[in-house]
Amino acid sequence: MSGNQQESEHDIPECSKTAVLVQSAPLPFDTPEIQ
Repeated sequence: MSGNQQESEHDIPECSKTAVLVQSAPLPFDTPEIQ
């Protein structure tokens, strides 16, 4: 369980980074990539 938690934590910042980039400048080809 400890290993799984660490992996999840590492994925959280990555998703946040993408969301911030989209919010800063939402692109038409960036929307489908996130979905």
